Amino acid sequence: MACFSPDGKRVATCSSDRTVRVCDSGGEFTRLLLSHCHEDSVSRITFSPDGRLLASSSYDKTVRVWDSETGSEIAVLRGHTAGVLGLAFSPDGRLLASCSVDHTIRLWDVQDWMTTRVIMGHTSDVHDISFSPDGKRIVSGSTDRTVRVWNIARTAAPEIALHYRRQVDCVDFSPDGRHIAIGNYRIVRVLGAEDGRELLALYPRQIAKRFNWAARVAFSADGLRVAVEHADNLGHDDGLCIVWDLDSQECTEVIHQSGDVRAIADGAKRFQYRALARRSEVVIEETATKSPVAWFHPDGVRLICTHPSGSAWAGAVGNYIHFFRLETIGTQRG
Repeated sequence: MACFSPDGKRVATCSSDRTVRVCDSGGEFTRLLLSHCHEDSVSRITFSPDGRLLASSSYDKTVRVWDSETGSEIAVLRGHTAGVLGLAFSPDGRLLASCSVDHTIRLWDVQDWMTTRVIMGHTSDVHDISFSPDGKRIVSGSTDRTVRVWNIARTAAPEIALHYRRQVDCVDFSPDGRHIAIGNYRIVRVLGAEDGRELLALYPRQIAKRFNWAARVAFSADGLRVAVEHADNLGHDDGLCIVWDLDSQECTEVIHQSGDVRAIADGAKRFQYRALARRSEVVIEETATKSPVAWFHPDGVRLICTHPSGSAWAGAVGNYIHFFRLETIGTQRG
């Protein structure tokens, strides 16, 4: 996994080799700020909304928090009794939520890093969590085949609990908080956030037969599109992303390369260019026309994240972080 800080000044990666790496993304992208180890594979990383903090979760049962500017470790959060699978900061940055194989969600106060609440109710691994834009609710998806919506201030019981035939692997609140998207095995469902009513059911395998299950689902910034990233049988990204327009319920794009699923959902309305990874190259193309404008050839890069400017990207492979920047696109006239 790779991600830029909100201000674009740093990029972080995590890996199954137990490391978290943070690099300064200014200038020539060369200064390594942080390279520390968990005691087991790192599952997720996320920056705080102000970019000052970086949190990492691991199968070693801990969440670690780092100062993203200095690279120093701020806290080691212990309390989960099994591997930690997901992380999310609240929109105001005051809380950090973590979800785990131990069936729970924990809320941590960013001021003192104490647990403020343990949310219990799932009966199996909690795979993913997402805060509502107002920070008052959390949606969670689990191997117990449920999606649940919790009010973090009110009761121990979920406000919404929906049961499905297969597990729920990924969740996302829409930017306006009105909808929730979930990856329910081979189906992408869009739900009403207030009552859980199913508004849409989208079937990726009708579009791409090799679609196995949803690894990640994301709304566009305007909430008008949703994108889903495919995972293979081992749970790894396999270079397939599908985008739907929610008003027309039409599939608008099928991408057979790896990319930044949220940037792909945003499309040309937000980003003029995008980066897509193939086995032996990374291609930069115009988002609207899909015309390639640049090629890079780092072997094996698959984890792509997009700089807030939309003109730089980072990708990870093994122990390396690769940076790609688009300087100027000119036109020659003859």
